[in-house]
Amino acid sequence: MARLAIPKVRDDRAPVEYRLRLDPALNDDLELYRKLYTQTYGQEVEAKDLLEPILRRFLANDRGFRQFKRGAVRLHTAPQRLHDP
Repeated sequence: MARLAIPKVRDDRAPVEYRLRLDPALNDDLELYRKLYTQTYGQEVEAKDLLEPILRRFLANDRGFRQFKRGAVRLHTAPQRLHDP
């Protein structure tokens, strides 16, 4: 059995919809990935349903994004200091 970079697709959350266009070659690769996913997990899914876990995995593995996110979260959650005028 192939080892895939993404886990089995979750379907327990309400999705947020995006509209996007894919380059035909990228769409071909996504369809091939969908076929491999079906072979691996025995679950038929639509190619569009794989976009979220693929994107999630990409963002989780992007070192620059992780560093940026940690900094953004720190800034967002840092206690606000009041200054006397």
